[in-house]
This record gives sequence, structure tokens and C-alpha cells, in this order.
Amino acid sequence: MPTTDLNTAVESIQRLFLQGRYRLAEQQAEIINRQRPGHVPVVGMRIACLLRMGRTKEAARLTRRTLRHVSHAGHRSILVSQLVEAMTQQDAFDDAIEIAQAEYESRSDDHVIASAYVHILHLAGRKSEALGVARAAIERRGTPSYLLGANYAEAALRSEHAADALEYLLEAMKHTQGEPPESLAFARTQLGHLLDRAKRYDEAFEQFRLAGESSPVVYNDEASAARVDRTVEAFAPERYGRFAPPAESAPTPIFVVGMPRSGTTLTEQIIDAHPRCAGAGELHYINEIVRDLMGDAGTLEEIAPDRVDPAKLAQAASSYRDSIATRTRPADGSPPPEFVVDKAPGNFWFLGFIAMAFPDAKVIHCRRDPRDTCLSCFFQALHAAHTYAFDLKTTGQYYGHYDRVMKHYRDLAAHPQAGLSMLEIEYEDTVSDQEAQTRRILDFIGIEFDEACLRFNETGRVARTLSNDQVRQPIYKTSTKRYERYAAHIGPLLEGLGGVVTEYEAAHA
Repeated sequence: MPTTDLNTAVESIQRLFLQGRYRLAEQQAEIINRQRPGHVPVVGMRIACLLRMGRTKEAARLTRRTLRHVSHAGHRSILVSQLVEAMTQQDAFDDAIEIAQAEYESRSDDHVIASAYVHILHLAGRKSEALGVARAAIERRGTPSYLLGANYAEAALRSEHAADALEYLLEAMKHTQGEPPESLAFARTQLGHLLDRAKRYDEAFEQFRLAGESSPVVYNDEASAARVDRTVEAFAPERYGRFAPPAESAPTPIFVVGMPRSGTTLTEQIIDAHPRCAGAGELHYINEIVRDLMGDAGTLEEIAPDRVDPAKLAQAASSYRDSIATRTRPADGSPPPEFVVDKAPGNFWFLGFIAMAFPDAKVIHCRRDPRDTCLSCFFQALHAAHTYAFDLKTTGQYYGHYDRVMKHYRDLAAHPQAGLSMLEIEYEDTVSDQEAQTRRILDFIGIEFDEACLRFNETGRVARTLSNDQVRQPIYKTSTKRYERYAAHIGPLLEGLGGVVTEYEAAHA
């Protein structure tokens, strides 16, 4: 393939990736890789797509294989960072730290490697080490690095180094030019959090706004509305009349769902602290099962209760249980957990299917003030598949569609033949009375109360989510009514939410 054509192909793959179209981008990268084996920019884009789709073992194998033949410093830095991420997604934190540390010790002047090392140390809860590495790397480098500054900011946010990180990142952002949009958005997001922490709310909002603007994704509100229509039609109560679900088996799945930033990680951590339970994190399994069962037709109609193939459904359900059992099997040979939490918030789309496939499953729907939920989504570096989250108005619009589909599932849960067992909890109730809500959750699951659930932040468990740092702290109330600090900026959000806020306030009056 001529160089010009290759460069054009790489740019096309990058555009698809930035638009959140990971599957198509990965397919194109694989085709180009067959034509030009070992071309690192193409391989790197394919690995990035695999990581976004949760195909972490495949990503790790490809990265390790590629690294054997790469000596170019820049290419090697990116690949090592990707390998660290792949190991992190597999909960292999010790391995991830070992990889990053080894590379950092051999190339301590590389700000990409230093950033990856700081990030994994922070994620693993080794904050003091993360801060030490960051500060040493900053002192050694001299020229400000926005990437290093962003990871320093992430680690320093809830520490005495926050002011220093803010000063450094503000200076580093003056030296950015032609940076990758996703990396730049991450840096602006971290800068926004530091400014928010410093109560400089207008400046913080400007950074969050710029982060959103840097993304090329386009949100399609009509497509979201149509998806709700298809979901409601496919999983209508009357279609469950003659449906016979697969047999139950261990472990019992618990699905924690809701909008991102609605308290799903907090809920998982509380349950995981119980000795009979384990949290498996945000899994991609249900999304993959649904896609596979829909087949070439690619429509929800193929998996409606009165259309789905019972044998294929039973096989998929059994495979899912095997996967979560393997993922949470104790390394020390102790008894496996009876209940496993799948905390993928977006599984709310598939609750009708979950009710079919897992008749013993427990669903916990996490809710939070829509204004706080949407604002928090907008303030985070969500990846491009969350196309709605880069603009306040579209975030509000998407929330409206989520609200509508959850109303449908609330109605479905009231029909015994559907078999949907669902508990709804409010984030604000949990932070105001943790014990009462913890007892509600455990009663719903059907297990005894355990004091350890009130001390979930002491378990040492690592949450691989944007709430990673928060859930290491005792419950705090500063995230409630956060929207009031940004009242001057949320007009577009309120417009997008429409009547949702009025309904919410009426229900909570």
C-alpha cells in the first residue's frame, strides 16, 4: 500500500475512533494490518479500539506481540501505556504497575511513560507513590507537559498538592498545540476538577466546556428516541406470556444500572463488601450477548420473549454465569461468591432481556437528581461512545430517553410474568442515611446485614471507574445539589431535560 493511501487509511480509522465507532474502526484497522503488517500507528489504533470494546485479553496479546519488534521510543511509549491499560482492565494491577515501573526506570524522562505510571499507581490506591513519581518527573522534565500535568492533577485532587497541580497544569496548557483531542479533553477535564475544588466555578465550567467542544462526536437524538421505541415494543409485558426462562444456576447475578454518575460504583462497593458477594466491575458481556443473539438482522425483535431461540438463550445465559464466576473466583481457594455484581450502567437498555435470561437476577436501579447526574456526566472524560455527554443540552435530551425507558421497565417489573425483580435507590438517600439504604439493598438481595458494608471504603478493593477516588472515602454529601454552583451555566441542560426536572421535583416534594 502506498504511503499516501496508508496515511489516509490511518486518518479514517482515527476519525471513526474519535466518533465512538469502535467496532468499525477496529475492523478497518485489521484489514489495513493484513496489508501492512506491523505498522505501529494502525496496530495502536486497533488496540485502542479493542480496549474500548472490553476485549482486553486480545488487546494485551496484540500489544505484547507488537512490543517485541518496536524500538522507536514514541511508538513504544504508546504501546506500553496501552498494555498497562489492558492489564488494569483485567484487574491485574500488580502486573500493570510492574510493566509501567520497569519502563519508567529505563526511560524516566519520557512524559508518556511517567504519566502512565502515575495513573496506574493512583488507580491502585497508591496515591503517595503516584504523587512522588509525578513530582519527580515534573522536576526532571523542565518543560511543562499537559499529559503529565493531567495525571498529576488526577492524583493530587484530594490532597495538599492540589494547588501546586493546578498551577502546573495551568502553565502546561499554555504549551499545547495540535494535541490529540481525546488527550487534550482529559487534561481540560482534570483542570476543571482542580478549579472546581478551588471553588473557581466559572473557570472550571469553561474548561469542561472546552473539553466537550474538542470532541468531534455527533449525538443523534432521533436515534436515541427510536431506540427507546424499539425497546418498549420488543419487551412489552404481553410478550412474556408463554416464555419459559433458562434454568437458574450459580452465581446469582446482580445488575446495578442507571445513568453514569448516578451512584452505581458506590452501590457496587457496598455490596462487594459483603462476604457472600463480589463486584465484577463494568462488564461488556450483556452487550456482547445481545449483539450475538440478534445475529445478522441486528434488531431487538430477534430477542423478544416470543421470538428468541430458547436453546441459544440458555447457552448464552450459562456462558455469562461461567464468565462472572471465573472473573470473581478467589485466588486463595476460598468459597466462591454466591452473588456477583455486574455494574455496567448502560445495561438499563437490556433489562427486558436480563429478565428473560436470568430469572433469579436482582436489578438495582440507581437514581440521582437529573441535574446533578447530567452535570457530572458533562464534567467527566467519558469516552466517545457516550456521544451525548459532550454538550449540556444533548446530555439532558439523552437523560430524557433513559428516563422514558426506565418508566417502561418499572411497568414491566409490575407484571409477574416478566420476572423482572428491581429495586430503585436514590443516591441522595444513600449519602444521607447509608445504613438504612444498605439494609434495603441487602434485604432485596436476600442476604443478612453485615457491618462491613458500612465500611466499604476500607476493603482495599480497586474500582476501575471514574469514581475510583471517591469510593475510597467515607460517604460524603458535597456532590448533592452540585448544580446550584453552576446555576449560571445550566440553561441548555434544563432545556434538554424538558419536563424531567418538574417530574423529579414533584416526586421528591
